[in-house]
Amino acid sequence: MVLDQNEIDAMLAEHAGGGGPAAGSPGPLPGPASPDAAGSGAAVFSSEGLVSGTATLNVPDTPEVRRLLKLRVPVIVRIATRRVPVHDIRHFSRGRIIEFDTPSDTRLELLINNRVIGHGDPVRVGDHYGLRITHVCDRRQRIRSMGA
Repeated sequence: MVLDQNEIDAMLAEHAGGGGPAAGSPGPLPGPASPDAAGSGAAVFSSEGLVSGTATLNVPDTPEVRRLLKLRVPVIVRIATRRVPVHDIRHFSRGRIIEFDTPSDTRLELLINNRVIGHGDPVRVGDHYGLRITHVCDRRQRIRSMGA
């Protein structure tokens, strides 16, 4: 299922202004924890969804919102970027180190659908990498990032 930006904008406009659930809504749905809501602010997301964290988001329970909540979008953590001439790329080989101008203590960018929505610090979760979110844009911007 693919939604374009116009469909997302229409859903946002339809439900604009209300901070709480719409009439007939069954109540809160699970969502990411905010720093104040879960005490420590720790929420871990995996391929299965929210693993820990206690906060919830109040969203209207409509077919359009349920459809939107089922979308799967790319989640990317960007360390750094650099433009390299194609000539140099031709000479890439195993073991080569590519240096970036970004300082090693810079916060990493969190992208949804190739759009920056926040920043965070790298963490280790068992044998995997994770991101402790330190800043995230408002809900409307996060939703808009899911459009085409």
